[in-house]
Amino acid sequence: MHNCSIPEPIADRAAELSRLRLLARKVALVHGGHHPAMKELATAVDRIADAPQTTIADSDHAQLHQLTAAYTPWPEACGSVRALFAGLHALRS
Repeated sequence: MHNCSIPEPIADRAAELSRLRLLARKVALVHGGHHPAMKELATAVDRIADAPQTTIADSDHAQLHQLTAAYTPWPEACGSVRALFAGLHALRS
């Protein structure tokens, strides 16, 4: 299994994952009824944020990619969804 290092622009992984965790929980609460994958996404972000390693496993990236439809918000998505997807995508870059 290959791992990707967190890129330089996201120097403080813990702070960024904490921000994304809060967004993911908010998105799951607000949109989880119509977009059930957002509940799974919040769980995945929690798991990744709680992991002690400084890299994110390829399998986690693949799951995030799948749950976010390749980091593409649905057309009527709110700003929180867009910020969450952009932040998760930036972890991959």
